[in-house]
Amino acid sequence: ERLPYNIFHSVKRYAQNKRASSEVRNTFTTLPQTTGTDSLTVVFVIGESLRADHLQLNGYHRETTPLLMEEKCISLPNIYSEPCYTHLSVPHILTRADSIHPERAFTEQSFVTIFKQAGYKTTWIANQDEIDTYSYFMHECDTLIYANSSKSLYIIDKWLDADILPIYDETLRSNNAKKLILIHSIGSHWYYTTHFDEQTSKFKPDIKSKIVQSNTHEELINSYDNTIVETDKFI
Repeated sequence: ERLPYNIFHSVKRYAQNKRASSEVRNTFTTLPQTTGTDSLTVVFVIGESLRADHLQLNGYHRETTPLLMEEKCISLPNIYSEPCYTHLSVPHILTRADSIHPERAFTEQSFVTIFKQAGYKTTWIANQDEIDTYSYFMHECDTLIYANSSKSLYIIDKWLDADILPIYDETLRSNNAKKLILIHSIGSHWYYTTHFDEQTSKFKPDIKSKIVQSNTHEELINSYDNTIVETDKFI
């Protein structure tokens, strides 16, 4: 993904994503869907690299989720995505895939189609790049919006989930009474310090280098926990 190879890489990735998003999947298309309400907004946030054991909500000793602590939240601390990488975990999260039928993640439609069949306007707001393993689900939605299309993992620049909020507000104001909004956040992705602002940076010292070995264990933990404070504020 670096010059000069990124020219070839970008064309190749575009072709892979285009091919993946145009696949024909008929898991739910032929099934009639109904809904018992005329007006409902469902928001589904796909997190990134979030550890259950670093959430104050789950008993973590630091105040990483003070705002969520004030809400009536139900936390399920012992549920994990089977794969540990985004490109594999997202397809598992959105489909009926499980440990017995992992292939469903790459052959079936997601719950997005069920909502569409029931008359919901569906929108995917992305704060991450499109990847061929979950490109299909992004294009399964009626609308696809990129919050930070110019960002790159190779550029040390602020890349915040707060950038999603104006787009989210505009989506909420649409005329559709029934909406499904999927938000794919950047969350706690490396490089940590680019994903929280100074007002959120409550644990010091934080990391100063993208070379992992150049940072202390304390700096890594502090910076990671700061990303969770940012996620708490965003949600």
